[in-house]
Amino acid sequence: MGTNPLEDAFEKFCAGVSIYGPFWDHMLGYWKESLNNPQKVFFLKYEEMKEQPELHLKKLADFLGCSFSSKEEEERTVDEILEICSFDNLSNLKVNKEGKLPSGEDFSAFFRKGEVGDWKNHLTPEMVERLDNICEEKFQGSGLFMLPALPEHWIYTFMWLLGGVIAFNHGSALEPDHSLPKYLQDPLVSKECKDLMSTLSKNRGWVLPVMYNYQGFWHSISHLQGVLSFQKHFPAQDTDIFVVTAPKSGTTWLKAISFAILNRTSYPITSGDHPLLKTNSHELVPFVEDIYADNPNPDFSSMPPPRLFATHVSHVSLPESVHVSKCKIVYMCRNPKDLFVSAFHFTNKLRLEHMGVNSIEEMFDLFCKGVSLYGPYWDQVLGYWNESLQRPKQVLFLKYEEMKEHPGTELRKLAEFYGCPITPKEEEEGIVDAILRLCSFETLSNLEVNKNGTLTTGLSNQAYFRRGEIGDWKNHLTAEMVEQLDMITEDKFHGSGLTF
Repeated sequence: MGTNPLEDAFEKFCAGVSIYGPFWDHMLGYWKESLNNPQKVFFLKYEEMKEQPELHLKKLADFLGCSFSSKEEEERTVDEILEICSFDNLSNLKVNKEGKLPSGEDFSAFFRKGEVGDWKNHLTPEMVERLDNICEEKFQGSGLFMLPALPEHWIYTFMWLLGGVIAFNHGSALEPDHSLPKYLQDPLVSKECKDLMSTLSKNRGWVLPVMYNYQGFWHSISHLQGVLSFQKHFPAQDTDIFVVTAPKSGTTWLKAISFAILNRTSYPITSGDHPLLKTNSHELVPFVEDIYADNPNPDFSSMPPPRLFATHVSHVSLPESVHVSKCKIVYMCRNPKDLFVSAFHFTNKLRLEHMGVNSIEEMFDLFCKGVSLYGPYWDQVLGYWNESLQRPKQVLFLKYEEMKEHPGTELRKLAEFYGCPITPKEEEEGIVDAILRLCSFETLSNLEVNKNGTLTTGLSNQAYFRRGEIGDWKNHLTAEMVEQLDMITEDKFHGSGLTF
């Protein structure tokens, strides 16, 4: 029969003519099913198995419902399985060197090299470019990417940012790889969260491929885990204060101002060693759902009242203990056009080079449909707006644009609401201007800790600072986009008394 020339076989492969092909359609079928039914379909990549065989073997065992026991871990059962199943071991067995299948095929035909990246020795640059283009076209919008042979750290960065499908069995939770930043580690998902996820609707995420809709709002897996634990376990106190925003609504700024106001006695604003000069405000005012994502029973006993927390959670999803307490909530919203543009840039910063960037058109379509982290944005805003009308002593509603236009007035309003108004003496001493200087975009973005530091989650502090301007949407949105967003906003807020 002779052998097929590489060029002929390549043409057939690109045309989708291969055994059980087209290859891309075959893969996409199982990829999509793994997203829809993660308890039944587990999606793996050969390259990731080669890079981290031990971790993926454990995931397989979890998914198959026969997780490795502590005793087996101690006895190095994982290493023994990897050794017996290794390419070197299997390919050198007599049965595989000399044996045949009942069909007559040599077992040795199934063993060649088993390497990642051998294509570099066979394909021309034109072939590589063509295959890459086909992969990009076929997988566009699916969240699935083909990974090159990458160092260990980048393989796992991809796995987490891409969502790398997690095997949700009903046994033990997956163990995180502690060599990675926390935000890249697989979450320890509780049985409660896994069971709930199987009942929730899903949609494409902005960084992770999948988000889940819980109580009408969209969450990533780790955020959903945190929200559930937050709801179930948080013991609210009447003196607690929550600063609440949708992502990219001026959260970093509001946290800094609130911390400075509430702690101005303990930490004089003009002090050269003020905590805000050395620590990112996201560390000083933590997101409570992130705390609960890691630990269902955190210890807050060392926090003196008033305890200051932050959250992106919608009002309907706050714990019952918060609803029935007298704790105070400050909610700050932002013009949806600027918020979208800021979120678009921020999420693309989180995507690695090989993932490519989201197009603004794709993300705009999702945003308008309400599919954004903690969205729909308009529903979240309305929840807190309506609550501020009903309980003005407990809920203060702010607008980012008004904070930027009249920062002194809004800061005084905040201090009054927090129960620590600016005194006449402080007014004379210029405390308001001092706080605004300390918490300004220019000051915070140029601090060494925010230029080069990272949060405990592994996220760069610098990622939270872009422009901080009003009206930047004019540089990014088409006239049609502006009209569409304005119409949605008008429709959503009609009759509420809320306008932008």
